[in-house]
Amino acid sequence: MQTIPSQQNTSSCESKPYKLEDWQGANCSLNQEYDYWIEDVEGEIPTNLNGTLFRNGPGLLDIFGREIHHPFDGDGMICAVSFDLRKKNVANTNIIYWGDKLLALWEASHPYRLDPNTLETLGIETLDGVLHKDSPFAAHPMIDPGDETREPRLVTFAIKPGPLTTITVYELNQTGKVVQQHDHKIPGFAFIHGFAITPNYCLFFQNPVSFNPLPYVLGFRGAAECIKFHRRSPTKIWLIPRDSSREVQVLETDPCFVFHHANAFEEGDELIVDSVCYETFPGIDHNLNYQEIDFDTRPPAQLWRFHLNLKTKTAQRDLLVERSCEFPFIHPDRIGQPHRCIFLAAAHQPQGDAPQQAIIKVDPEYGEQEFWSAAPKGFVGEPVFVPRTPHIPPYQGGIWGGEDDGWVLTLVFIAPDIIFRLIYHYPNP
Repeated sequence: MQTIPSQQNTSSCESKPYKLEDWQGANCSLNQEYDYWIEDVEGEIPTNLNGTLFRNGPGLLDIFGREIHHPFDGDGMICAVSFDLRKKNVANTNIIYWGDKLLALWEASHPYRLDPNTLETLGIETLDGVLHKDSPFAAHPMIDPGDETREPRLVTFAIKPGPLTTITVYELNQTGKVVQQHDHKIPGFAFIHGFAITPNYCLFFQNPVSFNPLPYVLGFRGAAECIKFHRRSPTKIWLIPRDSSREVQVLETDPCFVFHHANAFEEGDELIVDSVCYETFPGIDHNLNYQEIDFDTRPPAQLWRFHLNLKTKTAQRDLLVERSCEFPFIHPDRIGQPHRCIFLAAAHQPQGDAPQQAIIKVDPEYGEQEFWSAAPKGFVGEPVFVPRTPHIPPYQGGIWGGEDDGWVLTLVFIAPDIIFRLIYHYPNP
């Protein structure tokens, strides 16, 4: 891998490192399901990498031949790639496997439970009746690894938007039982896709947007096309204690739009959270189809660090990665704890928006970056970090270790074929 310093401003390429028609090939409807063994393997699959990588994303980008305008409105497609040298087996990734259940998540309604061996849909999951009809459920739950005093838990949430939005926080124990649930009402419409947790808080970014449902209800536009970003309104950061008896706090920061957070942790009077931010909602011109997207007109997604001071009630943010990037992933043992390693999907070119063709590894403390690219024909998906060993020791006295000891997996579209590739492996030092 190539090591590059943070914010290095390399000279821009005379020509773009991709062809739009190649990117378009990765965004066509898949109208048929496939099940096959992958026999053409480049390199060697590690012998102790076992389990199944599950991926979820829009697979149908048209409705009876009529192309949709935004991928948010596309029907979901579940993909499973199994690694097991003895037999076909299952594990978990972005669609969550928790409490012996494989759940496909969509934040606007119930989870769907799947058979992890066949991917057959088993039906709506209600968590033993906790979720009522059409109950929303977040697409990005967080797994608190716990410590010597706390058991591991799945922490997630539900959003019921409106003039007064309700955020419901759920915590599930290792058997999948809901052991904590509390509701919080916040003023205004809230489009919240992801969140971050620490041992004591859940952090929600309320993006400054409004939603006009009328064009959607009348069938003129997709739901994502009815979102309007308000550039003069602040982004609100809601700090909801996991102990429901404590007071909720809200801070404000410059207007930005956030889908995904890398991680958050507590440090003295501050909560520190690393988040991928857009300067505005990355919408699509409703007169264009999604495949006609003009990347040059879109704001890039960039990695920022927020310092949230609980004493002064202020928020400060600093740019960590200028290169357009998304889908942050860290070592699962670092969730809610200080971290020094973030993996992200990124653009090949160092500035501006562009398709994600690269994987970067970032040290948010010192700004060091490592870079791998599949350009010009390759387009990458969300990176998933799989630790070599189940657990790493906690951070102690300035000593870090093990955060990158494992494998980074991603699906790569190589125009015009789809392949799965193990991107890179970090051995023990």
